[in-house]
Amino acid sequence: MRNNEIVKHALRHAKLTDKQAYVLGKYMDGMKQREIAAEVGIKQPTVAKLIAVAIKKLRNVFPLYNQINIAKSNPQNIQNK
Repeated sequence: MRNNEIVKHALRHAKLTDKQAYVLGKYMDGMKQREIAAEVGIKQPTVAKLIAVAIKKLRNVFPLYNQINIAKSNPQNIQNK
């Protein structure tokens, strides 16, 4: 998988809320948390929490991705676990 396919897969399976996806996207585009908070109409600690939860959800998707790739390259690795 290429990097953009990995990101699409992660976003599709992470089940981010609309607000989590929006806030994380703004943060990844370089906006500061306080700027995002002002734009969305929430407090900065809420922005920080939304980002943290979104990142945690995305990280949880990657073990699945790694298992799929291991299975494709050597199916016996998965059977032995």
